[in-house]
Amino acid sequence: MKCSLTPGMLLCGLLAFASTGPIHADMEPSPAEKKQQARQTLLDAIEGTQGGDERVLLLAELAWPDPSVPRNAWVAFEAHKELIAMGESAVNGLARVVADVDPTQAGDVVLTIIAARTRQTSGVARSFLPAMDRAVWFGSLDARRLAIPQLAKRQSYGTLPACVDAALEEPSLLPLVIRSTVGFRRDSARHFLKTQLESGDAELRQLAAESLARIGGRARDTLREATLSDSLEIQESSLRAWLPLTGTNDITTLYEYLARRDEEEVDELMTLVGERAMFLEALLETEQEHEGHDHD
Repeated sequence: MKCSLTPGMLLCGLLAFASTGPIHADMEPSPAEKKQQARQTLLDAIEGTQGGDERVLLLAELAWPDPSVPRNAWVAFEAHKELIAMGESAVNGLARVVADVDPTQAGDVVLTIIAARTRQTSGVARSFLPAMDRAVWFGSLDARRLAIPQLAKRQSYGTLPACVDAALEEPSLLPLVIRSTVGFRRDSARHFLKTQLESGDAELRQLAAESLARIGGRARDTLREATLSDSLEIQESSLRAWLPLTGTNDITTLYEYLARRDEEEVDELMTLVGERAMFLEALLETEQEHEGHDHD
């Protein structure tokens, strides 16, 4: 078959192809290339640092630059990875960073601290709890949401007031802080919980009653007192949380609750109170019978 292209047409085509240069010259770098470039940028940046806090602070600048500075997501990702890999030494340095970054970045800093801490095989980094405490005091809402459970989990008793203050300042934190008081295991939280129990919010009221029950000690005394409240809502929330904790010494009190209600007011809760009273009464009779046999 005879070709219909003239030599002139072929020459023009070759010149046009040659003028474009290599096909891949203007192509976007592949993800692998971007990652490699970011890694090299990071290594160049930390070259010459002495390690420790100096390196952590430099990496933090790469991970969370000032919002006014263009952010390279690939470099930031590599900086995150490096900080996490540093473990405890990163935790110590980032404790200073958590309150200084832009509020929109504070939650991410806390997440990085938590991830770095998990690289430890034992114990807790000496700056981990202070970093979480700092996040509660000065961090953003997201930072506080992440830090509060960490403090409660490790029963960092001295930080409970900071958590309570954060919740009073930002009411959306109240459910989280109420639940977290159980982790702190401090009956000193009973004053805060009593206030929430007496609030007009049904969810907070029930959460507070359940936390008082689980903390124990004087917190349960506060809960028991609330069962005698003049407010029917407070009384019922408290009863629901306190009822599973009752023992044979509470039989008389349970019958008193029943006596205080009119027959028309007998509902599901009062039915549960009556069933619990009868169960405990049967249990007491069994115990007394065993004691009688022992004396014989």
